[in-house]
Amino acid sequence: MLLIRDYAASHGFVIVQEFDDGESSKKDEVIGMSGIGTEPQPIIVDQHYSPGFYAELWGISESTVVRWFQDMDGVLKLSRPSKNGKRTRIELRIPDSLAMREYRRRTQS
Repeated sequence: MLLIRDYAASHGFVIVQEFDDGESSKKDEVIGMSGIGTEPQPIIVDQHYSPGFYAELWGISESTVVRWFQDMDGVLKLSRPSKNGKRTRIELRIPDSLAMREYRRRTQS
């Protein structure tokens, strides 16, 4: 979250804390300053967590969480350039709202 705050501050955005009534998770609202005389439009920035976090939270394996989310839109895929022809490792960061929605969908019988 610190990186988002630094980016927002350096680009003239204001961050306001907000609690979503539909879920108990905390979300940040970034208000862009798009021009003089116009109303700033809110941009919701959702918290992103690693597959290991959700695996521990839900009591399932990390590889299961990765399989669930690896091809979904909205999941951040972080990687570093490979060295010496080694395989590139990709880390996932999953938005909280997407994770909770998918978990509810998969656990409802």
